[in-house]
Amino acid sequence: MADEEKQEAIEELRALVQDSRAELGLEDGSNKAETLSQDLSDAWKSPKADDYEDLISEMVTAIYNDWYNLEGALDT
Repeated sequence: MADEEKQEAIEELRALVQDSRAELGLEDGSNKAETLSQDLSDAWKSPKADDYEDLISEMVTAIYNDWYNLEGALDT
């Protein structure tokens, strides 16, 4: 694959990653993790909900970071 073709493929993948992040609400500066976990604990009042609030926040933050890192890797 020629360098130009590789660059085009990377640009296409970067656009897909950016679109996916936006669709998931995980673009830069997003507070999706806090929003999802807070919504759960607001809807479900129990000590277990508080545990899951933290877990969901951690998981969504990890997903956000993975998408962010992937996009950054494509920029290099």
